[in-house]
Amino acid sequence: MTIRVLIIDGSATAPIMVTRLEGRHGIEVVATARDSIQARELLRSLDVHVVALDVETEEIGGMDLLGKVMRLRPMPVIVVVDVEGAPAAVQALALGAIGHYAKFRDGDLGHDDGGRLAQLVREAARGAPRARGGPSSIG
Repeated sequence: MTIRVLIIDGSATAPIMVTRLEGRHGIEVVATARDSIQARELLRSLDVHVVALDVETEEIGGMDLLGKVMRLRPMPVIVVVDVEGAPAAVQALALGAIGHYAKFRDGDLGHDDGGRLAQLVREAARGAPRARGGPSSIG
């Protein structure tokens, strides 16, 4: 089975995340969204298995979007944060995210993550989202 991933990231790091996932066996990035409006449309129209959601980009309103996804259409979500140990990661895990990924290491965006993002996607695809109840569409 190919794991279908939607990346929701309003920053310039989305292409880097796509590069880290594309070409990895069994993973396909089906789309990227740069804001919450586009993200909601893609979540409604695409069949995705895992979402990588940047919760720290203001254009997205990541925590609000994560809360809605977990209530309305629970699915495995990996939250993307700027640095390891970010308070946003802890908050996102409490809202139902299945894991987190730090896009910067020692201030370096271009670092090789050693396949960590791809591994997180595979683990998330095997895990069950923690539903928060509600109807089955994102609104």
